[in-house]
Amino acid sequence: MTIRVEGFEEVGAGVLGRMCRLRGAVYAGDRDYCPPERGALAREVQREAGAEEQRLFVARRSGEDRAFALVRRSSKLKFDGASVATIGPFEAKLDSEATGELLRACVAWALDGESDVVIGPMNGDTWHRYRFNLGPRDDAAYLLEPYNPAYYPQMWAEAGFEMLQTYHSRRVDDLEGAAESQRERWDRALSQGYEVVPMGDLRFEDALDRVYDMVRVIFRDNFLYTPIPREEFKALYDGAELLLRGKMSFLMVGPSGDDAGFAFVLPDYQRAVVAMKGRRDLWAKIKFALNRCTDTANFKTMGVMPEHRGRGLSSAIAYRCFRGMLDEGFRRTNICLIHDGNVGSIKLDGGRGRVLRRYGLYRW
Repeated sequence: MTIRVEGFEEVGAGVLGRMCRLRGAVYAGDRDYCPPERGALAREVQREAGAEEQRLFVARRSGEDRAFALVRRSSKLKFDGASVATIGPFEAKLDSEATGELLRACVAWALDGESDVVIGPMNGDTWHRYRFNLGPRDDAAYLLEPYNPAYYPQMWAEAGFEMLQTYHSRRVDDLEGAAESQRERWDRALSQGYEVVPMGDLRFEDALDRVYDMVRVIFRDNFLYTPIPREEFKALYDGAELLLRGKMSFLMVGPSGDDAGFAFVLPDYQRAVVAMKGRRDLWAKIKFALNRCTDTANFKTMGVMPEHRGRGLSSAIAYRCFRGMLDEGFRRTNICLIHDGNVGSIKLDGGRGRVLRRYGLYRW
């Protein structure tokens, strides 16, 4: 059965329809899969993402679409000083031969354009979806977690990709114990004049502006970091203000009144969002409301400004997050997507957590 790989510089409605149908076939019957909002794939493909060039590749076997991948070349994304091309979005049926042909076509095009390294899965940058979910799958998926069929990593390895970086998420069932393990640092922060400003007490747009000004500094030395425009950053949190609960998400203000850090903690509404099936109409909102009951919160993101580091503020922020979850009636949390080399983040739960899931990023 012949395999053919097609390349597209422009992705029109017809090709987008083929991508959506292939993705639907890949996840058919998967109860943990969270369908994206309608039109999300089109926006993802058409997003500039700082790329100078991009091309979509589709692998077909005997006239049937088997896999697709979008490749972006960018001089702005660097790995050890080398120019990087990224592969993502990517979806494929269980067909190692067709996927191998697809990925080799992606790599050839990227290297032909003078990219030195090809990294994936990554939808253009680390602000958007990247990494494969490696399992285990004993626990249900949580909201906004990387999600893919279990066979994806093996197909990439067979095509010649190797692991570049690993990550994990932690599950904390003993919130009370986790909070108490960090209470001393919280008390110390208060005695030094630090204060918490819940995001729910602010105009959400203003809160995001302040967070954006911080993340440009906090994360600028992170692995594969690239800056994005303010409006694109704020678009990542579209609708998040509707999920804010109590004091779980907040800004930390220093003794001099400057922003010292922040934390985003959101309810794990995975089941409710899955029930919406990618729609936003009235019936979808009713389904969300009927399925929103959860006892779990997702500790999504936190950061401390460089001039405030070395004072135990990460632990103080963790305490306020855990205590806020308890005050809102949550029983457990997922500490999301920790870089395996980030020793400080691993210690945030005071040893009360366990590894929930592992993730990997690959390179050619």
